[in-house]
Amino acid sequence: MAAVNEMARLQREIEALAQAIDLDLRPNSRTAMTGAQRQSLRADIERCLQRLDELRSRLSQ
Repeated sequence: MAAVNEMARLQREIEALAQAIDLDLRPNSRTAMTGAQRQSLRADIERCLQRLDELRSRLSQ
């Protein structure tokens, strides 16, 4: 099933994103995010969450 494989890939990518964010949020990080970058990333995550919610609703029908 393609959907099952994609879900596994998405879970790995989310974990990689979480690790990258942790690195960028460390004090004195060389790759620290600016306020604008943080806001943009939060908005991107929100869009992803909305899309995932739509997919979850489709699966429950």
